[in-house]
Amino acid sequence: MSNDGADPGSTRPSDEALWRSVERTLTDVVLPAVDDAFARSSVLQLISLARYGATRGTDPTGSRVSEIRALLRGYGVRSNGADAASVYAAASDYLTGPTDDTPVAVARRSRVRGLLLDHLADDLAANRVLMNGFHGRLPDA
Repeated sequence: MSNDGADPGSTRPSDEALWRSVERTLTDVVLPAVDDAFARSSVLQLISLARYGATRGTDPTGSRVSEIRALLRGYGVRSNGADAASVYAAASDYLTGPTDDTPVAVARRSRVRGLLLDHLADDLAANRVLMNGFHGRLPDA
């Protein structure tokens, strides 16, 4: 994990170290002292959120948008802009627009759909740490 652009010799704690500290404090100090069911559930959610913050890595949106835009451009599809919303709208339009059932068109739509599903699967895997917390369990439970 990075030190937010600080040089490698920096004494500034990384984002990961900060989030791990929050997680440990919530787990070791706060959670054992909480008896109220709603408050306990909230603490478990915060522990999961801290774990997520420590492990989520860099935001993949930019590289994903570039990947989708390049694939669509290869098929002659242009988006109305380079921002994520425009590129995802172009992909959606491509998948839901007039249907061309030729083998090439079917294969192209399958490739776009597959790429979007791969991105979704990656998001679900990265966000899995949140699931237990929002089900009232510690992240590793």
